[in-house]
Amino acid sequence: MNREDKNNRSNKLLFLQGTTVKSLNIQLFKKRKSRTIDEIKAEILQCALRGSLKTRIMYECRLSYEGLCKHLSNLTEKGFLEKKKIELRKTRREMKIEEHDFFLTTEKGRKWLNLYRQLKKIT
Repeated sequence: MNREDKNNRSNKLLFLQGTTVKSLNIQLFKKRKSRTIDEIKAEILQCALRGSLKTRIMYECRLSYEGLCKHLSNLTEKGFLEKKKIELRKTRREMKIEEHDFFLTTEKGRKWLNLYRQLKKIT
């Protein structure tokens, strides 16, 4: 370690010396911008354009399971998403078939998504 590295390291330690762990965590997480409900809706509709399972939507949209269920039920009630039941095998070797929820964006949802994208371009 050369002299410049030691100086940089001591400067960083001096910076951190006066802060507590709680204030340091707040500083790190302040940069993260929270999403609006419309941004989350747009991400869900985009993910379900060709059809998706609930798990894929949850991971791609970075939502908790509870938040996902809330948004999916809201979007299906309003007619933006269509919910279908599909049967899938658990693994290739097993013959056990399970039912899963499959979500597909409706025509109304596609129109809303296109309008949302146009509004985002303007602003």
